[in-house]
Amino acid sequence: MPLTSTLKTLDTFLREIWLECCGHMSAFFLRSGGEVGKNTKLGTLPAGLTLHYDYDFGNTTELQITLLGTVSRPKQRKAVRLLCRNLPLVFKCGGCGEEADYICCECEAMEEDPFFCQACMESHGHEYALPVVNSPRMGVCAYCGENDIYDFSDNTEKEK
Repeated sequence: MPLTSTLKTLDTFLREIWLECCGHMSAFFLRSGGEVGKNTKLGTLPAGLTLHYDYDFGNTTELQITLLGTVSRPKQRKAVRLLCRNLPLVFKCGGCGEEADYICCECEAMEEDPFFCQACMESHGHEYALPVVNSPRMGVCAYCGENDIYDFSDNTEKEK
C-alpha cells in the first residue's frame, strides 16, 4: 500500500477479501489497547508496529497486522497490492470423509464436527449452513466469501 494510504483503505481491503458479511463495525488498536483512527496514514506508523484489528464486536474476528517496513516500487492501480496468500485449508466431511463444502453452524455451536460435503449436508438434520471458505470468518454470521475476488490457483503441480 502507498504510504499515503490510510487504515480505512486497509479496512476496506480486509473486508473485501476476508470479512464482510453485513456491515459490522471494525477498529484498529495498539497493543496497549488504545484505538488508532482509520484516517491514520501508513507513512506515520513506525516499521515493526503491530496493530490489532477487530471486525464485528458481537462475534468478533481478531487479526494481527505487523508493519514490516517500506519498499520503493512503481505506482500501482489498486489501493492494495496482494503479495502472497495462505493456502486454503481442506476440511473433511464428518459423515463420509470427503472434502467438505459446508460448515453447519448449529453443529459448531454444539461443539460437534461441523463439516459436511454436499451429499451429507442434504441428509443432515440441521438447516443453517455456510460454505467452506478461505477466511477466519468462515461459519460466523452470514459470511459466504462472495466478495473475495482473489481466487487461489495452485501452480505447484509438476508439468508432465
